Order: sequence, then structure tokens, then C-alpha cells
Amino acid sequence: MDRDLPLYDVQLARLRDLKRQQRLRRLIYFRLESDSMPNRASPTDLWIPKLRKYESTPEGTVQHLDEISMWRNLSPAQAKEILFWEKMLAAVLEYIVSNHLIDMIDELGLENHFAEPDTISRIICAFVNSVGCRTFAVDIQEVITSMIELFGIHGSQHHWLASCGDFRNGLCEFLRTRDCFLDTPVSPTVKVSFSASMNHRGEPTVCGQMKRYGPHVSFSRLDSQVFLDRSCHVHPVFVDPILNIGYNARVGYPEYDLKSDCVEFGWSPLHDGFVGFLRNGHIKHSTQPTPKVFDLTATGTRLFPEGVKFERTIRLKINVTEARLRVSSEYRFSLPGGNQGWCLGSERSISHDEFFIDVPSLRDAVRTTLSWGHWQRRRKLPSRLLGPGAGARIDMAAAAFPMAETLGEEASSSKIEFRKPDQNSPDQII
Repeated sequence: MDRDLPLYDVQLARLRDLKRQQRLRRLIYFRLESDSMPNRASPTDLWIPKLRKYESTPEGTVQHLDEISMWRNLSPAQAKEILFWEKMLAAVLEYIVSNHLIDMIDELGLENHFAEPDTISRIICAFVNSVGCRTFAVDIQEVITSMIELFGIHGSQHHWLASCGDFRNGLCEFLRTRDCFLDTPVSPTVKVSFSASMNHRGEPTVCGQMKRYGPHVSFSRLDSQVFLDRSCHVHPVFVDPILNIGYNARVGYPEYDLKSDCVEFGWSPLHDGFVGFLRNGHIKHSTQPTPKVFDLTATGTRLFPEGVKFERTIRLKINVTEARLRVSSEYRFSLPGGNQGWCLGSERSISHDEFFIDVPSLRDAVRTTLSWGHWQRRRKLPSRLLGPGAGARIDMAAAAFPMAETLGEEASSSKIEFRKPDQNSPDQII
């Protein structure tokens, strides 16, 4: 962890002995901060659940709201060790980012600058403030090696992870509980926003604010529109950081809870996700799409030796639309007097004992739900509504339905002919 600095050295805000060799000419004071590196007052803070909100995003289908994380089954000695590893990781990342900072400052060529020290310090501050955000690749192997090096100096009183059988894998599991890394195809990265000012001695003081990422939930399938005659699928996938594929992940099976006031969901082992249908009480007569919200809770667990667990629960909002019924099988019908309408149904909707009648020109396009079983009993119709090219004439008055009031007096004594449209003439109205 040694580094030879040509002009400036960095006074780190955390551990002073990360560098064994000191060659101070002028100082840049640097501190790395992040809410992913909590500054805990004592180990007892580890028993308190931590709530973090996700950054607000533009309104979309999926919105991550917040995350609650907590350690479970920690003993007092284990809590002290977790606190120790949090401090070691913060110190190592601060050192790594400071090296990138010096590399950027070295590119200014200040070793050949003969201006006054205060002028050079102002140049550095102006440069750092102009840098903004930078993303740096992180070698997880290097981070683990540095943490073990510090453990040998400062951590002789801690034995929990070191005695778990695979020390490096245990440390990688600990790193996976942090929210500062972003997995990329090449290597994990951290994103840091820099700012600088002059202290009372005229030396640059630089602060790096490291971005928090956190876990998230993706979907192998997500139906953003809900139709009455179709199943609605929501298949969530809890995504934890991998960091390094060389270290095994020890995780429990994620748990999900999906709530909706309009769809009755159930977990399907076959699909490894939720499958549901619109509740009967939410069959709408409106022909316009209606926005709906699903509330999803996802809990992921990371397993540590001696029964210790690190648990993270994410709350999400899923914005969907309860759309007007559109199905692959559509039946059109005509009424005397030129009134035309649709019988929207399919084998699936019929299997659920209902289909819809929609007559746009009667009673402001009121849609009426009819019981298929009732029609079948009264009229002794076949098990399927219509076969290819078949037709059926239904006497509305004799069927004894409460449809006459809905469709009007004209319909109460009319005969309506239902016929599946000819496949070669999809626009034909019979």
C-alpha cells in the first residue's frame, strides 16, 4: 500500500499508518465520505435497522422506494468485529481513491510550477472543483489484501471471520453487504464526487462523496398492462452485488410479497414468480385504461458463520394499467336497427365463467357481464361459444337475463346473432 508521491502527499482522514513511507512536501487533506460507510458511535448501532431511501427517479413502471438493512443474530464480539471491518474498508477505499486523486493532480504538471505555494493550492482547488464526478475501477482482490494487512496490525483481538475456514471469501461476503460498489462486466466501480477548499493554513482540503448504489430488483417478466381475460405475471429477481466470481456467494432464497387491490396474485413455482387475475370486484365498465399500483417487497439474506445473517428488504412501487379488454378471439354482433357491438371473449375468459357484451350505441357503451354458465344452462349451448364458421341465435327475451334493462327495450325482444369473424375477413360484421 506504499506510494511514492513526487510533489504532494495526502494526509488521510482515517488511518494515518496506511503508508509506511512519508515524504511530505506539502499536504492535501483528503476525506472520503458516503452513507454506505456509516460512522457508527458504537457496536450497538449494528442492532438497529438502517433505513435508506433510493434516489428519486422519473416516473416509470418500476420505482425503488427504500431499503431497510440489518444484522441478525450478532453477538457483542461479532458486532465489534463488524464495526472494525467497516472502519478498515473505509480506510482502504479512502486510500485507493486518494491515489486516483493524486494521479489527476500529477497530470497538471505542478512539479515544474514555480508559483507561490498558495497559488499552487488555489490551482489544485480550482481543478478539483472542476473535476465533478469520476468513476474508478476497484480491484476486489487488492481491497481484501489491504484489509487483511490492516487486520494483522490492528485486528488481533478479532477471530470470527478469520476462523470461518475461508477468510478471504468471508471478507468478500462482507464487501457484498456494502452499497458502494457497482458491478460492471470488467470490474466493480465506485463513483466519487469531488469538492475542495482552502484550510486556514492555505492547504487544499478535498472531500470525496462516494455514491451509494445498493441492491435492486429486476424482473424476468413484468406485465405492465392488466387485462381481464389474461393472467398478469410479475416475476421479480433480487439482484445483489457479485464483485468477484472467484468467491462463492452464501445467500438465502429471496422472499417476495406482492400486494394489489385489483389483482389476486399467487406464487407460481413453475414460473418462479407471481401470477394473478383481476378480482371480480374490479371489473370496470369504463372503456378507458385505468392506472393501478402494485406494492412489492423483496427481502434478500446473506449468510455468515455461526448463524449470523445480513438482511435487506427493498420496497418498490410498480405502475401498471388496467387496460380495456383486448383478446385474440373477438366476436362481433349486430342488432336490429343498425346497432353494432362486440362480444369480447376467449376460451380462457369462458373458462372463467364470464365474457362481455359491449354495445357502443346503447346506453353510453355500457358493458354488461353475462354468466356463460347461465347461458349454457338456459339455451343448452355447446361447451365452446362458437366453432369456426359456426353461428348461434339467442333469443334475448327467452334467455331470462337482466340484459333488457341494460341494452334497452329494443333489445329485449330482439334476436342477436353471434358469429366468430371469418379469419380471412377480420373486419367482417355479421
